[in-house]
Amino acid sequence: MNTTPHTPPPAPSPTPEAPRPPSRTAAVAAITTVTAIVGGAVLLFTGATAAYGAVRQITSTSSTEVTATVDATGVTAIDVEAGGADVVLRFGDVDEAVMEVSGQSNGWTMKRDEDEILVRDPRVGFGWWVAGWFGDQTTVTITLPDSLNGRIDADLSLSAGSMRADGDFRDLDIGVSAGGLTASGSVQSVTAELSAGNAELRLANVREVNLNASAGRIVAEFTGSAPDEVELELSAGSMDVTLPDVEYAVTQDLSAGSLESELRTSSSSRHVVSVSASAGSIELFRGR
Repeated sequence: MNTTPHTPPPAPSPTPEAPRPPSRTAAVAAITTVTAIVGGAVLLFTGATAAYGAVRQITSTSSTEVTATVDATGVTAIDVEAGGADVVLRFGDVDEAVMEVSGQSNGWTMKRDEDEILVRDPRVGFGWWVAGWFGDQTTVTITLPDSLNGRIDADLSLSAGSMRADGDFRDLDIGVSAGGLTASGSVQSVTAELSAGNAELRLANVREVNLNASAGRIVAEFTGSAPDEVELELSAGSMDVTLPDVEYAVTQDLSAGSLESELRTSSSSRHVVSVSASAGSIELFRGR
């Protein structure tokens, strides 16, 4: 009898399982993801194109000339806001307030609010890039009746382009954040705030002057009667101010800016000039 133990043969190695093809669900999910990405990109491009087209449509109206009129009887003030056009404000031989717009005239408005005339540019608030993006050139001329010359206040705001005001006003309030503004005539008081750009003032018989610049340049020439009070404040940029040739009581507060003055001074003068400069330069000239 054979007692040698029987050793069983080794078990065969398992055959590696062939890779399974991706399930239909996974394939569909992958295709859906790719489709969604491509579709999203197409929608994004389409939306951007539509937005561009909308802006283009708004700002590329054909060149036109538009005239608007408003009853000026009893008016005591005019308020103009411009943001990219070339604007002229003047007095003339008209019976009503007249606004003439040539070029891209879409959206300009002139209306009366009680005793004030309001003129608005639709581009104000969109920035200088909208006005110049498509080469837009707009000219606006606002003519007020001669009977209002010297009898109304004016509030002028410019955020791009240019503005010119010719005539006499009671109180003249100017704000410039870009572009260039010029004013000439006679006023009782003037306040100008400049954050960029430039302002050029040639005014007569002004009693009170308040000029403030945080950037840019103000050039002002005052003639006729000497102002009782002049306040100049500069935090950057420059001011060149010419005053009638009388004695002034000049006070100054200079932290980093500079002041050069050729004015005749007297501490007892009733004509007071206050200068404050934290940067930039102020020059005071004596008029003829």
